[in-house]
Amino acid sequence: MGRSWSCAGGLFVAAVIAAPGAPGVAGTSTPKDVAGHISVQGGASARVEVDGKTVYFDPFFDEKTPAPAADLILITHGHDRHCSPATIAHILKPETTIVAPEGCARTLRETAKRPITTPVPGKITQFAGLTVEPVPAYTPQHPDHPREAGGVGYVLTIGGVRVYHSGSTALVPELKEVRADVALLAFWEGYILGTQDAAELARSLGAKFVIPIHCKPEEAVKLRDALQPSIRVLIKE
Repeated sequence: MGRSWSCAGGLFVAAVIAAPGAPGVAGTSTPKDVAGHISVQGGASARVEVDGKTVYFDPFFDEKTPAPAADLILITHGHDRHCSPATIAHILKPETTIVAPEGCARTLRETAKRPITTPVPGKITQFAGLTVEPVPAYTPQHPDHPREAGGVGYVLTIGGVRVYHSGSTALVPELKEVRADVALLAFWEGYILGTQDAAELARSLGAKFVIPIHCKPEEAVKLRDALQPSIRVLIKE
């Protein structure tokens, strides 16, 4: 399989893979187990419930929506739909850990009232007993996500399963080195990843399951068609 690291586009889709309150995954798990315990709430917002712990990526939803409190919150960059003080206030508890790039951390400090960890791509850290590895995320072709802004994606290891959240990124060279079993891919033609680039990234990651986020419904279907049968794409019908 060739790797053409071209750039294209990403912004909105909603999918629910597991109902709120579904039991978390514990111990050693399979990619299917973990994918089944991921909820996507709209935009790039996703929740993983594992071994009695709750992890959010880019939480963004109505504060009236019932949602379990977070043990760990991972923010990819500072845009409003990814770094939402109102949503984060809704899911905070005293022991919640927040990891966020500096642009978002400045926005959150008044809400969070706690130290916020700045992610460093390639630096693997343990948070709430889970392994977190930030990876680069930027769009050379679009000024909304410049490399110098410090945006990231994340690889979160759960029960031996690697879950990747892309954040807002193009198919940049650093992603050639990233591997994941389950991939939450944000894409939108003409903005961040295009559909074909998202498919190329899924293959490069070695993903077994892909969950489309932050995209148009028709683009999610196109991605599913491009990847089946070798990679299972889970989308809301």
